Amino acid sequence: MVSAIIVLAEMPIAHFDTFLTLKHNKMKLTILFISIALIFSSCVSQRKAMDSYIGGTKQGLVRQLGPPARIASDANGGEIYIYESMSMLYNVVRYNHKMFYINSDNSIYSWRTASGPVPAQQMNVNLFIR
Repeated sequence: MVSAIIVLAEMPIAHFDTFLTLKHNKMKLTILFISIALIFSSCVSQRKAMDSYIGGTKQGLVRQLGPPARIASDANGGEIYIYESMSMLYNVVRYNHKMFYINSDNSIYSWRTASGPVPAQQMNVNLFIR
């Protein structure tokens, strides 16, 4: 800290603006890297949480998350349980969907997430059949 003060005191005024700009850019980069790290860690956390349902039963899923917003066929004799949450940003509604694929033995074998402007009851589930 003391060395930084000495450097600033000896720095010509023309270079002081450059120093402030560099310091400002360094702060922007630090904030950017922290933001990227937080986003990455939240994605990893969501993946782990969703993976924990694989191999579980349909009954266990409903016990933990409640009834789904929609149940659709997976075209293989099983079902897709679709859970939904809604968010709004700048007066734009966005629906976040968590889809759990359940085989005919009532076991969860896969999952996926999707988001968009359409609620679960209106979404084209054929786009998500595996």
